[in-house]
Order: sequence, then C-alpha cells, then structure tokens
Amino acid sequence: MRLFFSIAAALFVVHAHGQYLPKADQRVDAVTVYFRGALITQKATFDLRTGENELRLTGIPASIDVNSIGLNAPNDDYLITGMRHELNHDGGLMHPLGRAKKDSLELARFTMGAKQAMRMAYTEELLMLQANRTIGGKNSVLLAEDLAEMADFYRERVKEINYRTLEINDEERELNKRIQRLERELRDMKALTDRNNRVLIVTLRGKKNAKSELFVTYFAHEAGWEVFYDLRSDGVGEPAQLVSKARVRQHTGADWAGVKLSLSTGTPSFGGQPPVLQPWRLYIMEPVQTARNEAMRSQAPSAAKAFADDAMAEMVEETFVFTEQRQQLNTRFTLSSTYSITGDNRAHEVEVKTMSIPVGYRHFVVPKLSEDVYLTAEMTDWDQYNLLPGDASIYFEGSYVGKSPINPQITTDTMSISLGKDRNVTVQYEQVKDFTKTSTIGAKRRTTRGYRIKVMNTGVKPIRVRIEDQLPLSTTSDIEVELEELSGGKHNASSGKITWDEAIEPGRLVEKLLKYQVRYPRKKVISGL
Repeated sequence: MRLFFSIAAALFVVHAHGQYLPKADQRVDAVTVYFRGALITQKATFDLRTGENELRLTGIPASIDVNSIGLNAPNDDYLITGMRHELNHDGGLMHPLGRAKKDSLELARFTMGAKQAMRMAYTEELLMLQANRTIGGKNSVLLAEDLAEMADFYRERVKEINYRTLEINDEERELNKRIQRLERELRDMKALTDRNNRVLIVTLRGKKNAKSELFVTYFAHEAGWEVFYDLRSDGVGEPAQLVSKARVRQHTGADWAGVKLSLSTGTPSFGGQPPVLQPWRLYIMEPVQTARNEAMRSQAPSAAKAFADDAMAEMVEETFVFTEQRQQLNTRFTLSSTYSITGDNRAHEVEVKTMSIPVGYRHFVVPKLSEDVYLTAEMTDWDQYNLLPGDASIYFEGSYVGKSPINPQITTDTMSISLGKDRNVTVQYEQVKDFTKTSTIGAKRRTTRGYRIKVMNTGVKPIRVRIEDQLPLSTTSDIEVELEELSGGKHNASSGKITWDEAIEPGRLVEKLLKYQVRYPRKKVISGL
C-alpha cells in the first residue's frame, strides 16, 4: 500500500512527457497604475529541476489584455521554451477580502441568533410573571406592605423586560442590515472571483536544481488613479505647502499587498511596432469663465511677478517621496514606500510629494457685485512643479476653508488659487449723491454717476488688495461715455474694467472714487444705465 502511494505521488509531480510540475509561491510584486488600467508584475518563486518544467500560475484576471503578457527570467537558471494561457473552469480560491467578509457574516448571524435567544428568554420570563400574579393563593391574607413590595417588583421587572426587548429589536434591525450588506458584497465578490480564473502555463528547461524566480507582467483594465491636493498656508507672507496625492482604485479581484507602486500619466501600448507620431495641431478656443475667474487671472504679467517677488522666498524646497521621470508629456511617479491596495474598487489615498512653494498673497474684491474680500495665493513659474489638473483642499492658518481647482493647463504665467474669504478686510460701496444727476442740454441728455469705495484692513498684517469696478461700454456712436474721476486706477478701454492695486497697512482705510458721465439723445431711452 505504501508503495502504491509513492508511485501515485511521483506520477502527480512528473508529467507524462517527463515534465516536472513545481508548485509556485506567487505574489504581486510591482504595479504601474495608469489613469485607466494597470501594468502588473507578478513574482513566482519555485523549486526548479534540471530538465523540463511546467509552471502553472493562477490568480490572473481573466479580463487581462493577453497581448500584454510578458515573461522575465532574472537569472540564467533556465530557458523559457513556451507559454500558453487558458481559463480555469474549475473555479479559483476565494478572494482574501471575501474570506474576511464571510467571517464577518458568520459572526453577524451568530450574534443575531444570540439576540433572538435573549428576546425569547425575556418573553418567557414575562409570561411567567403574568401567570403568577395571584400572590399567596386565594385563601391567603396579604399585608399591605407585602402587596406594595410585590407590585413594585412586578412593575420594575416588566418595565426592564420591555425596555430590553426594545433594545434587542433595534439591534436586530441593524444586524439584519449588516447581514444583507455582507451577503450582497459576498455575491459580488464571488462573481469577481469566478472570472479571476485565468491560468498561465509556462514551460521551462532547467539547467540545474535551484530555487528560482520568474516575473510575469500583464495589463489589467480594472484600475486607475486620480490626483488631488492639499494646499496649506500658515498666513500671509509664508510659503505654501502643496501636498500632491493620488486616489488609487483597482477591481481586478486580487489584493495588491505591499507592492512597489508607480503612477503614470501615459497611455500604455502593447505590440511589436513602435508608435508613430501624428500631426500636432493648435486651435484657437474662446475661454468660457466667470467674471470672478477672469478678474483673478487677467493681470499684467510684469505687475503680477513683481508683486509675487515681494512675498516669495528665493528657493523652492521639496520633500520627495517618489522618483519623477518625465517622458515628454508623460510622467511616471515611482513611490519610495510600498502600498497595499485591496481589489474591491475602494479608493486608497497615497502621498506622492510635498513641495514648499513660494507664493504671493493678494486680496481681491469686486465691491459692485459683493462686499466679500477673497484672499488668493499666486504662483509664478508654476509649470516647473509638473502639476496635474485636480481639486485642492485649502487649509489657511490651521483652518479648512474649502476646495479650489488647480488647473495647470492655463496659458498665463501666474496661477491664482482662492484661499477663501478674509473677514479682516471690510468693504463699503456707495453711490455719491452729489455726483448722481441727469440734465438735458439741447438735444443731448447727460447722466452722471459717482461711486465711493472704502476698503479697511482690520487685521494685524499689511495686505495687498486688487479692487475692480467698471465703466459701461457704448454699443453705438449715439452714446458717449466719459471718465471723469479714477483715483489712480487703471482703465481698460476695450473691456471697461477699472483696477486698483493697493497696499494697506493694518488699521488703515483706502478710499477710491469713480465718476463718469454718459451722453445720449434726449429722446432715447438707455437700457442698462
């Protein structure tokens, strides 16, 4: 009998053609995640034998791009003589996350049974109390003290039983929700596991008996990443800390445990032919943006840079947790730490890099539209930081103030990021009655308008403020607009915009006066005046 089992074992490990079937210890070793998809490197460690070996690698997603499969032998212990792949219709092992969910489901069901048993016990106790309400028998004489004591006991115990029953009912409802959720997630996980059954069969010709390795790469579509930021500032005059982060997701059906992770902005391609450049054409596009965004961005480059230089440090300090390799328009971030990404499509946040960026701070207000004053951080030469489009969570002086987009695709040399409203700067916008009048001279009617703008710095630090207003624009030669008072502002004749850039010390008030006159035929009615 012992000889029979020895022969069976030998037949199990030796193929009919003399091939040895080594058992491989497999794990995902490294992953490059693209915006859509991931190139996965799987490491297999096995006992190599001299001669023919057939290595069967499992746990590979069935939906991979089969044209992307690559094999890499890290040493010369063997030659790769063949490779084929097939679907494993016998089913695969349960996903590790699925096993954890299964354990949680069993625990929830056990807890539900315990709750039901406790509720049944309370029900039986209540029935027993109700059946024994006849105290002492029919012929017994009860003292008033005994009756009061028994009544108190009955009342308190019934109240306690009813209260605990209500608690158990609430706990059962929550357990039911948890059980239903776990059952649903397990069904989804089983469907994912069922399709995670591709088997890669590699034939090797071993040169010697050795502990050897094989690296397999393949591309899976069910993965991706997106960038987001944290922007932190300790106050006006301080550099900003910009933390670049990524949300990584994958739904391949297998966890990536402690993998070397890279993030790429490129587009992978697989095949034997090199890529071919296509013509690169530029087109004019009219920007569509709000008046506020336009006002924040439409600033003279020289003035913006001069202002930024006043508040900037001379050097940029960067704390790198990655290696950055720029490939023309493609960038790869190789993170220095290892990460674990579960295969359930849940977002995992990873930190890419932290940069100390010199910024200029400017307050911005359009008092005609709103008396709210916004603080903005302005970055010049921002393209050197290799930023990607994404939302930034803004933290100013230790407080969260909201989100703001980072758009490195702008064509201006200064990027402005809103840091929210500053309550330490107040604004008043009022019409000056002495300058507001309408008169008629001959065939013409003259309307004069005057506005006073007051900006007060109630904070403890000096600030720079950009104030914006506007003159009306004439759409016909019959309407003439004449600027009479500007208080040192700059007038853009084509847009009608008026801009004041002011430095305001703490506790100081700046006042601006805008006055203009509109002349038009007295028999005409002017819209918008």
